[in-house]
Amino acid sequence: MILVKIQKKKFNPQKILQNAQKDKKYGALVSFVGSVREETNNGKIKSLLIEHYENMAEKVIFKTALTAKEKWGLDYCFIIHRYGKLRAGESIVMVITCSKHRKEAFAANQYIIDWLKVNAPFWKKEIFQNESKWVEQSV
Repeated sequence: MILVKIQKKKFNPQKILQNAQKDKKYGALVSFVGSVREETNNGKIKSLLIEHYENMAEKVIFKTALTAKEKWGLDYCFIIHRYGKLRAGESIVMVITCSKHRKEAFAANQYIIDWLKVNAPFWKKEIFQNESKWVEQSV
């Protein structure tokens, strides 16, 4: 099963993880949570603005998850990504991959998060006290 959510509201990684752990058919569950940093090389962040291409984002993320599912034999894949104005410490993205064995779950999770970081139709703007800068997408 593949689930993809794109939303403005906050999410609770612990609740999502507990929900994923209810299914007992897989032997490995790998989760990744990406959060807004308090500070970057550019200085202390006041907030992070995330914009996305609404009509495309969920479709291309689902397609990427499907590729990972087929390549690594995933039993379950959950991806949630936020948009809007976020503060330091808030979760931006969560990726859960589940398979029969850990090697496949880890590889699929890394593939998905690396893909999201570079290719997903999301754009991030770091907002500082006196300026703002768009973030260059990189792994």
